[in-house]
Amino acid sequence: MQDKSIQEEFLEAYDKYADAVFRHIFFRLYDRELAKDIMQETFEKTWEYISKGNGVENMKAFLFRVAKNLLVSNVRKHKEQSLDVLMDGGFTPVGVNAEDWKISIDCNILLNYVDKLPKEYSEIIKLRYLDELSPGEISKIIKKSENAVSVRINRALQKLKKTTKHLK
Repeated sequence: MQDKSIQEEFLEAYDKYADAVFRHIFFRLYDRELAKDIMQETFEKTWEYISKGNGVENMKAFLFRVAKNLLVSNVRKHKEQSLDVLMDGGFTPVGVNAEDWKISIDCNILLNYVDKLPKEYSEIIKLRYLDELSPGEISKIIKKSENAVSVRINRALQKLKKTTKHLK
């Protein structure tokens, strides 16, 4: 860490985490352009923070926390239509092959069940399985102990299994 400049470390973090941060945002908004904008703003805010000499212990967790805060701000400002509403209205994306669209619909069905869980559980499932964060990283984002995160993941999965039993 001492050998590299702050700028080099930041650029490496961008290369390493930009896609994951984008997915994290996109699967909450279902708006590609808005997700790109918020992802960029996440990195801008992070750069502002670290360029002022503030240290970041875990860059990935820090980026996800910034993204989460920006998502909350955005939701408060705008009530956007979700992909589900568009699909219910007959929207089908152009240029997507049928198999990819079926997988996308299957994922959306599962995400609908996840979204019906209490917020404390739906968010933890998305962080763990969509964003592929470890319980330790999640604990830093939501400011709970790693043990509490693991318990919450387990409870969320149990609830999800109960609500999706009929899908088998």
